Amino acid sequence: MPNIGEIKTGYAIWGSNNRHKFIWCKCLSCGKERWVVIVKGKPKSKWCNACAIRKPRRGKIKVCPICNKEFYICPSGVQIYCSVGCQNEGQRKGHLLICKICGKEYYRSPSQIRLRGSSCCSNKCKGEAVTIFRSGENSLSWKGGVSTENHRQRASKQWRIWREAVFSRDNWTCQRCGARSRNGSRVVLHPHHIKHFAEYPDLRFKVSNGITLCKECHKEVHLENKAGPAGYPSS
Repeated sequence: MPNIGEIKTGYAIWGSNNRHKFIWCKCLSCGKERWVVIVKGKPKSKWCNACAIRKPRRGKIKVCPICNKEFYICPSGVQIYCSVGCQNEGQRKGHLLICKICGKEYYRSPSQIRLRGSSCCSNKCKGEAVTIFRSGENSLSWKGGVSTENHRQRASKQWRIWREAVFSRDNWTCQRCGARSRNGSRVVLHPHHIKHFAEYPDLRFKVSNGITLCKECHKEVHLENKAGPAGYPSS
């Protein structure tokens, strides 16, 4: 049995090619004697393998301020939260707001609230808010209702939907000359009312009353039908 503090190489102990130096010492917990490798002039471990697993921890137990869960940190640790999720939640300094369009609760950071303001949870709700709260008399460009009925109708969402439906039905092709956009060439298309826009208000947004014409054909149709004869009545 070696003496406590005796130092030998791995080759002298086990007859192997291990040239590291080992010291015979006791485990501080259970008193078991064993060979321990020397690192920088000191034994690498003060405990045997069994005691190292259950050795008393020198750190401290803290309570997470978010979820109130207890967790262990090492003596030099400065951890405040038990997990990354709780850390993200703890560092949020903004506010939960209520969307004025859909009523959904959403989060915004302090800088965004201070610099931009926030009243909607998404771009979709923001677009609807603009339509509701910044149109008509609420618009900054409001001039007392000087826009004509014709202009309001042609700038409406209903007009855009009707226009797309007419183009889609006609396969985005001029129904007079057959022109359409292809690789390297772009054709400007116009939706044309077969029955006059002003004279038939009930048919303004009927897809059956629309036809797809290119820009040039649309001009020709209006020139040909100034007096309202045959062909395509003016729109």
